[in-house]
Amino acid sequence: MMAIRDDHLHDDADGAFPVVIEDNDTEVSELDDNEVIEQRIQSIRVQQSAGQPAKQTTTVVRKLSASMTRPKQPVSQIRPLVAKMTINGLDAIVMFDTGSTSDAVSPKFTWVANMKIHSLDVLMGIQLGCKGSKSKIVFSTSGPVRYGSIVRTHYFDVVNIDRFDAIISMGFMRKFGITLEPEHDSILISGIPAPTLSEGEETAELARRHSLRCARPVSH
Repeated sequence: MMAIRDDHLHDDADGAFPVVIEDNDTEVSELDDNEVIEQRIQSIRVQQSAGQPAKQTTTVVRKLSASMTRPKQPVSQIRPLVAKMTINGLDAIVMFDTGSTSDAVSPKFTWVANMKIHSLDVLMGIQLGCKGSKSKIVFSTSGPVRYGSIVRTHYFDVVNIDRFDAIISMGFMRKFGITLEPEHDSILISGIPAPTLSEGEETAELARRHSLRCARPVSH
């Protein structure tokens, strides 16, 4: 999940960070198995000083003393929906992310696809799924996109993306009438199935690209 932030509109300012404290209160052990463990969130405001964060958030978690095993899920159940999309005339491996508010492309792909890069006049904050995982969007680009029946020029933020060439956001999906059906590993555009990559096809394509990079001669 990747969300564009405007720090003037959010409570967590740059420099804020979460601190987790375990509270092994003996009263917690009296909780019934079906009762949800109480969590209380306290916000501690700290006066801004040189080199110090303006705000610190402390999370107090009351937990049972007994540990539990995290259930394992097969990759086939948790893998995202992935497809090949042509961006600026080059095939890109893209992930469809309903939690993202930014259509993003990796710097490496913009270089390979010879995309024109522009500096943003106003830097945008980017908030990932975990608190404290923030970065800034400095560059942007745009180019022709072709996927199924979609043929349009589209804007992308340039972001350091791991594994994939691009991320397609909820905004893109709403704009072009895209529906995801995870139970069938399918992507629909206005109700019509669009090409997707299976788990095996995705793995093979990423392995092929990795081998090509390793095979390139080192320039001196």
